[in-house]
Amino acid sequence: MSPKPTIVTLLIGLFLTGQGTLAAQYGLEESTALDLQEPELRKFHGQYQGVIVHRLEVDPRATLIMKSLRGDIVLLGTDVHRIVIEEKITVRTRHRDRALESIARVRGMLTPRGDNQEAYVFQVGRSGRDIHFVDYKVKLPRVFNLIIQSYGGDIDMTDLQGDLEAKTGGGDIALSKSSGKVMLKTGGGDIDLFQLEGQVNVVTGGGDIKGRTIAGMIGAHTGGGDIEFWDCKGNMDLTTGGGDIEIEGLDGAELEARTGGGDIDITDINAQVNLMTGGGDITVQSINGSIEVATSGGDVDLQGISGDAVIYSAAGDISVQGIDGAVRARNNSGDIWIEDMTLEKPGRDGSTFTTSYGDIRVGFSTTKSVAVIATILGYTPRYAVDRIHGNLDFTYRHENGHTVATFGPDESVHTITIETRGEIEIIKGDD
Repeated sequence: MSPKPTIVTLLIGLFLTGQGTLAAQYGLEESTALDLQEPELRKFHGQYQGVIVHRLEVDPRATLIMKSLRGDIVLLGTDVHRIVIEEKITVRTRHRDRALESIARVRGMLTPRGDNQEAYVFQVGRSGRDIHFVDYKVKLPRVFNLIIQSYGGDIDMTDLQGDLEAKTGGGDIALSKSSGKVMLKTGGGDIDLFQLEGQVNVVTGGGDIKGRTIAGMIGAHTGGGDIEFWDCKGNMDLTTGGGDIEIEGLDGAELEARTGGGDIDITDINAQVNLMTGGGDITVQSINGSIEVATSGGDVDLQGISGDAVIYSAAGDISVQGIDGAVRARNNSGDIWIEDMTLEKPGRDGSTFTTSYGDIRVGFSTTKSVAVIATILGYTPRYAVDRIHGNLDFTYRHENGHTVATFGPDESVHTITIETRGEIEIIKGDD
């Protein structure tokens, strides 16, 4: 289909004069006159406003490139093989000629590129004086690739099928009901994603990132905002400089989430999980897969883990309730509390619990052959016996100034190793 470019000027007011075209008025090339019809203006509150509509019949599966935009953008995919760009320009001046001159400088042109019209370019002019704001409303074929470069406005896109790349200097970006490879970047605004299929990579200098119902690999990075995702399928790699991370409902192979200091809260995850925060709390519920978590100072609370767990907290407490695999937990001064550890399908051959001064409690029940080695640091058996509690029949020995209590056979399937200067409680449930 060959391109048939036309430009239609919409009437927004009742001011109509006979001063000629912009091409004649400002010495533009005659070949561009069809693309530069004079907009009719409405004057209000010391401003002029005009709308220019660009229409171009296009072939499907091509690419629209929008460059150097200066305002907010709204895009919608349609079933029509046509690009329609409505450009609204508002100028802060009381002089009509000055308004026309400013509009002529800043307004865009839509042109095909390439011998086979594989791309269409919307290029705006340099910034005109007195420009108050510019808005763009765009309709394009649903099956189309899209590249957008904006200095700072918001971008709102929906119902697109194709590769998409959008950058704005600082505005918000929203994308919904679309499929294809997606790359979004804003200097500091928020990013909102809904009902997408395909690989998604989003970056913001400091805004929040939210996503719901996304199928595909997801990479999301913000300089300091919060990250939230719900009901997604695919791998995730999430990073924030200091905000919170919340994920509910994920079916994939791997989840990586890191924050410089915020909290992490994840629920209903079917994936291998790796979580890290510089100082916040980590809360996890219902994980089908192994998990590794680390925090420099917050608490860790894990519930319902089907797999192994590796846990580190520099100062906070560690709590695990309901786990089928092995646990390796360590902190410096907090308590460690393990409840309902079944050891039915551990990937590791041992569980270890270590803290410098906190108390440790381990409750487990298993049909496997399990041995327990519990060490009270800095105490001889005379004093350490009163610091070890539970229902196991321990044997005690003195070793290098510490007390070591042992239980179970020498040849065991799984070994639980415990070490602290605090108190220890071991409860073995019914097999």
